[in-house]
Amino acid sequence: MSEPKLHYYSMVFLDNALHASAYFGFTYPNVTRALIEQAKIVAGVGPDAVLLNCSYLGEMTKREFNEG
Repeated sequence: MSEPKLHYYSMVFLDNALHASAYFGFTYPNVTRALIEQAKIVAGVGPDAVLLNCSYLGEMTKREFNEG
């Protein structure tokens, strides 16, 4: 069975003076409010953090993402 492909994003948050960025792989391509709230938790920022940037990196397997 082949490895499933995910839609990868880079998100940058501002939480007071803290800038935090993280990469995320999701099964669906739409960036929803619920997905952004989930991403805040993973990035380690508070619920009032502001999303500064969201970049779509493409659809790929975890292996492709990690190994290029």
